[in-house]
Amino acid sequence: MPRKKQELGDAMDGEKGTVDLAHDGEYNYGLDGTKNGQEYVAVIDSEQSLSPPEQAHWVHFWGGESGGVGKSTCCRLMVHYLSEKLKREDFCAIDCDRTKPDVSNWYGGQLGERCITSLFSESEELSSEADAIIEKAMVQDAIVNLPAQAFDSFKEWARRNALADVVKELGIVPVMWFVSDGTPSSLALFADSMREFGSWMRHVWVRNYGREKSEVAWQALEQREAFMKLKPQKTPLLYASVEMEIAGVSNFDGAGVSGFFIMNVPAMYAPDRKIFEEEQKPLKIVAETMRSGKPLFSIRSRKFLEDVCTQFDIVMTHMGAKNEKF
Repeated sequence: MPRKKQELGDAMDGEKGTVDLAHDGEYNYGLDGTKNGQEYVAVIDSEQSLSPPEQAHWVHFWGGESGGVGKSTCCRLMVHYLSEKLKREDFCAIDCDRTKPDVSNWYGGQLGERCITSLFSESEELSSEADAIIEKAMVQDAIVNLPAQAFDSFKEWARRNALADVVKELGIVPVMWFVSDGTPSSLALFADSMREFGSWMRHVWVRNYGREKSEVAWQALEQREAFMKLKPQKTPLLYASVEMEIAGVSNFDGAGVSGFFIMNVPAMYAPDRKIFEEEQKPLKIVAETMRSGKPLFSIRSRKFLEDVCTQFDIVMTHMGAKNEKF
């Protein structure tokens, strides 16, 4: 297929240009850099850089570091997306939260042996328990619910296992879904994760509108210098029709990562969220079984789940994860 270059503006100048996103690897997005002291544009073949081999398995880490940002809720939403929207049975869920194993509590019965626990520890003697994550990801996609304040133990585990080399050799694609509540502290933690893992792990900045509903607040946060420094210098923001943006594209086969993805999680009506928390059952089951007794809840919650699935569809497609097996 012939390459098509597209003239795109500078993302750092604050102007948001809109382009059509190709779903078939048709376009190649240029990343500016330097080579031998001179500026050049490296054309990234989207089929190579964003679409891993068919046999690749994905491991989706759901983090956010701070407690209460909605990390576990968003992790359960991904389980719902794979199970109910895509009808997949070839993935596993791994709960690493020893104090509040929400994913196990909600989906353990439905997933059965495909739902396990695996804990991180800064202790070298105990850290090997988390190796089950990679062992599972060798044979199927894995969704991992990380506990709060797990950065140090996760970092030590990754370093001891030479994880950057391991995932490359085994054909595993790691993704850090970093759930934010829209606070400066959340941004600082995201920057830490990008600096530590960003050269070999895809990142998704997850805007949780259930924790921060104000678009103005999100815009103010993302105009901070700390956020802008994480974006590529010369790569445009690409916009999709449902407000999911990609902050650049990344050449994961080369040295370094040039951008990250952004996903919006819509706010759930507070009374509905309370019902889901009390029921502790798979989200679809709760929404469907409440049709007769709480019809408004059922309609609202089913619409919410549909909206979330749409967001997953878009970001997974453009991240290269949504191939024929999805």
